[in-house]
Amino acid sequence: MSAFFFVNKTNSSHVLTRSQAGERKHILSHVQQRRRRQGAAISNREQWKMYTSCMTFLDDSPVAPKEISPTAALHKKSKAQSDSEPLVLTHLPQAYPANNAFDPFRCTVAGSDASTHAMLHYTFASFAKDAFLAEAFAPPSVASRRTSMRHSHIIQQRLERCVEDKMLMYATLAYGSSALAWTTGKLAVERSPEYFIGHALQAVRTRLSQSDHLSDTWLILSIYALAITELWNGIPEMWMKCPARHVKATNAVDHCLDTSRTHLHALILLVERAGGWQNIDPYVMESSILAAKYLARSDLTTPLIPLTWDPGPMPPMKQHQLHSQMNNGLFDLGRNLIRSSIDPELQQLIRDVIEYTQIAHSAWIACAELTLDTESWLFLRLQALSYRLLALEKLKGTDNCIRITALVYLFNGIEYDGGQLSALTTLRYLRSALVDAAFWHTSFDKELLLWCLSTGAMTSQPSPEREWFIETLTQYASDMLPVNAAEQAWIDRLTPYLFLTAKQGRQLRWLLRRLQREDEDRRLLLSFHNKLHCL
Repeated sequence: MSAFFFVNKTNSSHVLTRSQAGERKHILSHVQQRRRRQGAAISNREQWKMYTSCMTFLDDSPVAPKEISPTAALHKKSKAQSDSEPLVLTHLPQAYPANNAFDPFRCTVAGSDASTHAMLHYTFASFAKDAFLAEAFAPPSVASRRTSMRHSHIIQQRLERCVEDKMLMYATLAYGSSALAWTTGKLAVERSPEYFIGHALQAVRTRLSQSDHLSDTWLILSIYALAITELWNGIPEMWMKCPARHVKATNAVDHCLDTSRTHLHALILLVERAGGWQNIDPYVMESSILAAKYLARSDLTTPLIPLTWDPGPMPPMKQHQLHSQMNNGLFDLGRNLIRSSIDPELQQLIRDVIEYTQIAHSAWIACAELTLDTESWLFLRLQALSYRLLALEKLKGTDNCIRITALVYLFNGIEYDGGQLSALTTLRYLRSALVDAAFWHTSFDKELLLWCLSTGAMTSQPSPEREWFIETLTQYASDMLPVNAAEQAWIDRLTPYLFLTAKQGRQLRWLLRRLQREDEDRRLLLSFHNKLHCL
């Protein structure tokens, strides 16, 4: 029986041996301190500490123990080893995450730079869920009801993998720290996205040098994370909540966008070597599609990822079921656009946008829960429509105004930060297109102009470009529709182009109040000038 003994150990123990005096004292002290401080500290400590708890081993042994493998230790029968050189199993790492939702088995090790688990929780439990639903044209109320998303399984795998894969961990932290910063304004100066990007790039280069990892899912996902993070860093409008960061982004637009483009080229090459998107997890594919779309939006050019994944029109039987539940007001959607004389390819694309809007609106409103296949179709079809609009970069004149306004309409209907900011940053291209088409000339269709200006003015984010659309609409609206006209009158004029009350109704009400104030101010100013003239 002398060969058996009991030991008191925790998952923070440094070595799996008989406890030494110094180690035992340290463990007991740690337990007592945590018990005394737990109640008082829980309200004051940093958010991420709610998800991690680490205890460092204090090694007070004078001589470094000799390491042998666990198998050799279990089978070693010899008693030649002296007490001065104790038998020691393989050393365990010095810090373990406890109460870590992203490591459910508590058995893997997060590096010292992976302590911000709360940031990962926000990124994937909130931000990712909202983004994927919004990119399927879902209203915000759907995200508030959902507790999970259709990619929850691989996201969980990704987070579990992070604690053992340094490359994926750093790339994910770069993505998460950037998303947290531009959406909430919380930027950790000592651990900025660039800090994690530098470590991730080094790990990616190492992985790429190993030919057997060229088709690895986690490698492709890591490169995607680097591509989207660099893209965010190159869009100054995304950093309005971080003023210092906004200035930095303004000075690094070209560099960041070029870097993002380089990462996406590498990602596409790896996907081709893996045999195409059919061999890639849908979460990785859809994330990459979004990155390429928003990168192409930065200069309104064809996206880098070829459009080989368009699901096409919805099957007729399913489409008929949804059309039977469609709101009567949607039947007039886009009627005037498809009847106008425009480029044939653009005309067909506008038909597809109208059909998609009708289906998506009916699906989300009428169905409490959509099937995964339907939700996937809604996501991919919306991305395909955006890709096709972006690819028509050679259009000129009125056709180009319609193309870009349709893009703003789609971005504005994607109700989360990414979509709303994309609508905002597209306004400068719409303004240039209207100027190039001489919108003030009598040959420019006034009803079409009303739709273009109103769509630009209804973007939800304030900007100088939006102010231009509001001011221009104030000048020209009186020739088309009085600013004090009823809301329904505006809806009736805009719907035959592209206007969806469920998505834009609140923005239209805000715009009408703003136009009425502008009109009142202009009348008061005119009255004041008339009085001065009389004097």
